[in-house]
Amino acid sequence: MKITKTVTMLGGLNQGIVQVSANIKFLIESNYLSSKDWGYCIQLCPYLSPSSNLLVSAEEYSHGYGMITALSLNKIANIYGKSRRQVTRVVSQLIKKGILLEKLDSAAEEEKERLGKVVRQREIYMNPELIYAGDLQQINMGTCLLLKRNDVIEQHNIKMPLKVIVKQEEEYGVLVTRKQYEELMGMQ
Repeated sequence: MKITKTVTMLGGLNQGIVQVSANIKFLIESNYLSSKDWGYCIQLCPYLSPSSNLLVSAEEYSHGYGMITALSLNKIANIYGKSRRQVTRVVSQLIKKGILLEKLDSAAEEEKERLGKVVRQREIYMNPELIYAGDLQQINMGTCLLLKRNDVIEQHNIKMPLKVIVKQEEEYGVLVTRKQYEELMGMQ
């Protein structure tokens, strides 16, 4: 399977966003990803930070300088036109399915352990095996490591046709076929 034939460029303002069509189709056909969930993901594409896949918000200040920050649940609620409570439920569901990935600092991890949920601001990333804001042959190392620690889809024994892997001594991850992934994982 040629990887170049399994990706589709998404339109809109950020032309560098690629959807991994083979994986998306596989998840939809497996009834793992609903069309409604996929719609939520598409709405988040304009907020993907190039190469990291972090959901970000650019804040403009009166003096013309901007600051990029992690997209808050309140901002996501504004994007979807829903309440924060509804968005929390949707985002949590997408994280549990591995469609979105969350990066928690130690205080947030402790909070999640103690309360069963995260109340504070957290970083949320799009799974690069589904949508990536950048080159699929140069996937951000931090994003790859986050996916490796939180590969929920793989933990649910859902074997997508394309996988992200970091080859030994490489500084980026790459998207490879399932067969290549299994061969490389067997060697490491």
